[in-house]
Amino acid sequence: MAIDKTGQKGQTRVEGTLLEQGLWFEALAANTTLDAADVGKVILIKVSGVVITLPATATGLKFLVVYDGPENGVGTLQIKPNDNDKILGVDFAGDEKDTVDLMFGKPGDLIQLEYSNADGYFVTKIAGNWVTTPVT
Repeated sequence: MAIDKTGQKGQTRVEGTLLEQGLWFEALAANTTLDAADVGKVILIKVSGVVITLPATATGLKFLVVYDGPENGVGTLQIKPNDNDKILGVDFAGDEKDTVDLMFGKPGDLIQLEYSNADGYFVTKIAGNWVTTPVT
């Protein structure tokens, strides 16, 4: 996947078929907690080892996270739910406080998480080697 960083006003265009062109991106290189202002953006992770924490579930929340870190297939990324929520779908157990971890990440790996109900977020798109890890 090639990233063209010449877009206007913070816009980044992605060449290829993985994502639609003309989407708004926010590049992150540090741990962060997402919020309602991140809905509608593609959260582009630029380095390995970042931890993203999801906000408490609420109607309308939907986040698309794309890994664009090191290209050697050894990158990692962790998505943590809010303390009271779960991450459900694609054969994930959905146990409370489980994280979803990208292992052996490579550019273009992604996960989309969408408000489900008071229990947590559903995974509605996924590509890459993602696993759940219980938080102890």
